[in-house]
Amino acid sequence: MSRPAHGKVLVLGQGQRAFLSVIRSLGRAGLTVHVGMCSREDIALRSRYVRQYHQVPPYVGDGTDWLAAMRAILTESTFDLVIPCTDPSLIPIQIHRNELSEFTKVYSLGEKAFEIAFDKVASSKLAVSLGVPVPREKVIATDRPVEEVLEGLTLPLVFKPPSSFTTSDLSTKRRVYRARTMEEVARLLDTCRPWGQVQVQENFIGRGVGVEVLAQRGEVLTAFQHVRVHEPLAGGGSSYRQSARIAPDLMAWTERLMRALDYTGVAMVEFRTDPKSGRSIFIEVNGRFWGSLPVALAAGVDFPLYLYQMLVEGRREFPRRYPVGVHSRNLFPDIRWLLGNLKADRSDPLLQTRSLWKVAAEPLNVLLGREHVDTLVADDPAPGVGECAEILRTVFRKAGSVLTCACRRSPVARTIATARARRAARRARSVLFVCKGNICHSPFAELCARREIPGLEAIESAGYYPVADRPSPDNACTAAAEHGIELRSHRSRLLDDEAVSRADVVFVFDEENRIRVLRDHRSARGKVHLLGALRSGGDNVIEDPYSGEVDRFLATYALIAEAIAELKVCLASNPR
Repeated sequence: MSRPAHGKVLVLGQGQRAFLSVIRSLGRAGLTVHVGMCSREDIALRSRYVRQYHQVPPYVGDGTDWLAAMRAILTESTFDLVIPCTDPSLIPIQIHRNELSEFTKVYSLGEKAFEIAFDKVASSKLAVSLGVPVPREKVIATDRPVEEVLEGLTLPLVFKPPSSFTTSDLSTKRRVYRARTMEEVARLLDTCRPWGQVQVQENFIGRGVGVEVLAQRGEVLTAFQHVRVHEPLAGGGSSYRQSARIAPDLMAWTERLMRALDYTGVAMVEFRTDPKSGRSIFIEVNGRFWGSLPVALAAGVDFPLYLYQMLVEGRREFPRRYPVGVHSRNLFPDIRWLLGNLKADRSDPLLQTRSLWKVAAEPLNVLLGREHVDTLVADDPAPGVGECAEILRTVFRKAGSVLTCACRRSPVARTIATARARRAARRARSVLFVCKGNICHSPFAELCARREIPGLEAIESAGYYPVADRPSPDNACTAAAEHGIELRSHRSRLLDDEAVSRADVVFVFDEENRIRVLRDHRSARGKVHLLGALRSGGDNVIEDPYSGEVDRFLATYALIAEAIAELKVCLASNPR
């Protein structure tokens, strides 16, 4: 098959999986690749195939600023195709495809395909109507009682949002949750309350399998299948997968779905298969490039290039054969998976564990020449080298943090830290709470302090993660509500020199917070203290509960509330 020697594309997205893979695929084909909708620090921008970066603001509200930026880019440069790679880039393209199509060809889905593929409830109903098996399920309003949820279903249950993203908030991905008990069902109903309704399914134990296709008007032009080897213990995207022969039943179901959707473009239809019984069930349709795309490229199935050739060059014939047993590893997440799998309870059938002897045999794939790393490739090493460097920095940073924490946790160091923190608290008229993202630790501390200590002149919170206006996670909101704190309306704020200068004392929660604040803000010298040091006993550090379950947030917020109570005592001992 001939490959284009010229042409220009604009690739929109972020991250080191699908986004980077699309950039590399098109760049290797000789196309000029421009990118946008990612930060300047994105590891994908290190690729040798990125010719130019365009600053595109996040899609907020009615998208006026986003649309203006896109129009300016498309007016300034002539592209053969615009390709969105992630939901936060594809959804705005879908909304404004008519306006943008005046400038160039834009990859978007048909209206029916988009509406169903991006709606988990609608896609599940379509699957049922086509005879594609799904778990026992129901769609229920989140204000219904627990008994109504459980009626006709057997625990454990999986709670799914109607869609992963909403047009009103493309910065936050809505999670899938699992409930084992009635108590967890009740808690998740509260966590998912902002969704309005939730898709509840019986949990199906099995391995994740993806059938990826390129289709035109519902006809599958080429297909590929991967099997997950390493899956997050509690569910989520895989970090290690392999190419596999396409299962006839999965292929037949996928073709039914594509025909029913009159689908044109790329898609990954996700299934879960029980290796013991051979039974499979439909999970969802990913109507965009998928996170496991690197394993398809490693096996020679070049979906991004095929998409370009179909849409721009009018091709319809594509290769159908590929090698089986090709593995690809998402390095950083897989290291975390390996550590988690090592400590996991293998007797728990709900955890996606893998036997240690199978993990120990995986290096054989390197010797057999069938092992690949998503980011580290010979023709474009910079992103992979950057990822490895970040891993080493993280290891050294954590090692240094552990050593520092060990020293600070000694009885003498803790006594000194507590005395300093309490002395600073007694003199304070304005307080600033700082954590990484300003969505978990610090906003709860701010609101708790506002409620408990109304006499302070100023109470603020902020974070140094470089994205503002992010909401708190659902689990954080649920846990905060049990403490009488309303977090759902909170949006993150970026830490700046003015906020640090205004504060008499800056309370942080762990060593990373302390180091970053002191490094980035000169006016913080002498002001920064661990909030946990105010507590009368236990550890100074209050660990970050981000991505944890509700119980973890509850425990964390209990520690913060205890520290705020001590802060109140300190302030009361020094009346103004």
